[in-house]
Amino acid sequence: MAYIYFKINTFKTILFITIINQIYTNKELDNFLLDIETQVKKISNAAELSFKSGNRCSEDNCSACSRTSCSKELAAELTCNTDYKSISCPNCTGVGYYTNTDFSSVHFVNNTATNINDNSISEIVCSTSQLDPIFIENHYENKTKWQYVGTYNGIFREFPAKIKCSNYDPRLRPWYIASSTGLKNVIIMIDNSASMGKDSNIIKALVKRIVMTLGMHDYIGIVTFNDEAKQYRPHLIASNQKNKGLIYTYIDELAFIQTTNYEKGFKSTYELLSNSIDDGQETGCRTIIMLLTDGFDEADKNDPIVGETKIPNLLTLINTLDKNYNAMFFTYAIGQKVANTFLLELSCDKKGISEVVPSEEHIEKAMNSYSTVLASGINRNNSNVIWTEPYTDYNGLGEMTTASFPIYDYSTTIPYLIGVAGVDILMSDIYSFGEKNYTSIITKLKGRSSGCDEISLNNCQLEYLRGNDSKCINLKYSTLDIFTDCQPIIKPLTCKISPAKFNNPICSIPVDSLDIDIPQMNNCCGVETCVSQGLSNHVIILLIIIVFGILVYFYWLLKKDHNPTMDPDDRESLNEDLTGKQTIKESIYSNKFDVRKKNKIKRHYDSDNIDDNSIEMQTKK
Repeated sequence: MAYIYFKINTFKTILFITIINQIYTNKELDNFLLDIETQVKKISNAAELSFKSGNRCSEDNCSACSRTSCSKELAAELTCNTDYKSISCPNCTGVGYYTNTDFSSVHFVNNTATNINDNSISEIVCSTSQLDPIFIENHYENKTKWQYVGTYNGIFREFPAKIKCSNYDPRLRPWYIASSTGLKNVIIMIDNSASMGKDSNIIKALVKRIVMTLGMHDYIGIVTFNDEAKQYRPHLIASNQKNKGLIYTYIDELAFIQTTNYEKGFKSTYELLSNSIDDGQETGCRTIIMLLTDGFDEADKNDPIVGETKIPNLLTLINTLDKNYNAMFFTYAIGQKVANTFLLELSCDKKGISEVVPSEEHIEKAMNSYSTVLASGINRNNSNVIWTEPYTDYNGLGEMTTASFPIYDYSTTIPYLIGVAGVDILMSDIYSFGEKNYTSIITKLKGRSSGCDEISLNNCQLEYLRGNDSKCINLKYSTLDIFTDCQPIIKPLTCKISPAKFNNPICSIPVDSLDIDIPQMNNCCGVETCVSQGLSNHVIILLIIIVFGILVYFYWLLKKDHNPTMDPDDRESLNEDLTGKQTIKESIYSNKFDVRKKNKIKRHYDSDNIDDNSIEMQTKK
């Protein structure tokens, strides 16, 4: 009993210590994550400050020009930073990354700044240049890696400065969309009837782009419809990387056949939403329904366009289904030939937008308008920092996660999205606090990002945000009255001053790409050294192979010397000798066995006088 009592108390002690250690680990990790969240909010607050009245359009915002990320001038200012070790450098260990931690660099979409004289672009460049002191302070305070700001017009300011010549558009990245649009449920309705087959490439590319921008906190569902409606899953699923990959495959294999039945499509969509809410498979925040179609109804030969004979009935059906959900509708008319009357009426009636997407080149515009509308009107004071699902760093530093927070211009009637601030940290830094369980870390990051944003946009403000092609005017069937109590909209202020230093905020015009002979272009420090090491390693491996081959050859020669070639007569003689030796060996073994058995029989009869004949008979038995 004492032993059992001792074992129980030992177990309780170990369990207590484990619990205390886990609590301590969680507290340390929570404090670290809170520090990172504070840093990204600090960047956002500093950016917003430069857009407030009195600070905006100030010449002081451009006290120094900004370095562009794809220029030889920047390359000349970079040095090897061993705090940024890139694991993507082949044959290299312990090397760093070419950076400059004294300032940030600016990247333009498609590496060009041909519109740098555009006041809105030069204003962004100048205003965000004031963030360098914040970047530097954050850099030395904590384990941050990359810090940056992506803006509504595609400008990307990054710290520390480094070469970046890719066609990078921050507005299409998950950290930008997730932070600026908040947590949401997204259901994508895909018309996969035969008429859509000619534009299937546009649909597939648009769906993938939508899915790519969703954060791990969002939930997503897919409904395809032609003669019948089909749900990808019977409820919404988390938009993590695994599920995204499965959806990409599903979309790639999607067939476009039969005719269109909109009624079945909408009923299946709201069935999916209802089941998800009942099962708790959703965010608890707003729902976005995105309809991709061409507006044609081939099933009706007399009226193949969703027009006057169908729109009232469809809108009535949708409003009935949507009674308890208040979903926003974003509609996309796909292809060169579309009938978008119904799509426009639907988006206006359900407080969304409608876009025509005639080709893949128009997808980015459609996505930008989607994120702009969702981002506007958010009460940022109630927003949480959004953490992304871990991903492999494009720069080769390893597995990372991003903390992001939106930046708004509050000088307007509608809070206007300027951009999103982001801070990257390595997952290895998170693991260093003792928490090694990946699932637990994801749960923690999702918990810190939870919470629904408050949206305060009236119909007049929504109409202002819509593009010219999606204005809700001259509606015939929608119940929306957008002109009720509309107040004048205060638009974002555009700086019109033009001092030389404001019109030339960058130190050098970026080029499309740098010459490949510039070491900094590869970003990895000591590339030449690493390459030479790689060649030496190859030579060493080759020498080892050669030496091994030589050793094998000499071994074969030695074996050959011990077994020289013989004449047939000699070989036969040798075989006879070997056969004779084997016979002798077997005879000796047999004699030894007989002797042992005889001794055993004598011991059994306990007599040394038993005659050999008797023993022989017993042995044969």
